[in-house]
Amino acid sequence: MKVRLSRTRGLIVAAVAAGATVAVAVPAGAAVQLQSESPPATVRIVESAQLKANGAGLVATVLVKCKAGTSFTAQVDVSQRVGGVVTRGGGYVYGTCTGSRERVKIGLSPSPKAFKAGEAFATADVNFEYPYWTTVQARREITLVG
Repeated sequence: MKVRLSRTRGLIVAAVAAGATVAVAVPAGAAVQLQSESPPATVRIVESAQLKANGAGLVATVLVKCKAGTSFTAQVDVSQRVGGVVTRGGGYVYGTCTGSRERVKIGLSPSPKAFKAGEAFATADVNFEYPYWTTVQARREITLVG
């Protein structure tokens, strides 16, 4: 009788362990599948940006490509050393993808000093609604031109 109880307990323990493994593995597998599906989107910052009003403003361009009908928000931040101080500016826009590569222009206002012609550093964070909000980032040195 003791032998049968041990076998029965062993089978019960094995069945519970197998059930727990399946219960944990199936949702984890679905999550990995969902995470591994990167949005079909690309983001690139154009290598030069246009100074406006003697550096009181700047227009940066970001190239965005994603599935037609996908909503997005694009934020660009630019920083530049101006006379011993780091000047920063940021701006954002909302849009909807057409399926083709878009040239998204974003206006920025600097603080505490005006931008000047020369080298700067730009970051872009573009959030796509695919099928949940996903961020694609780009970073690069750019040239500010008058």
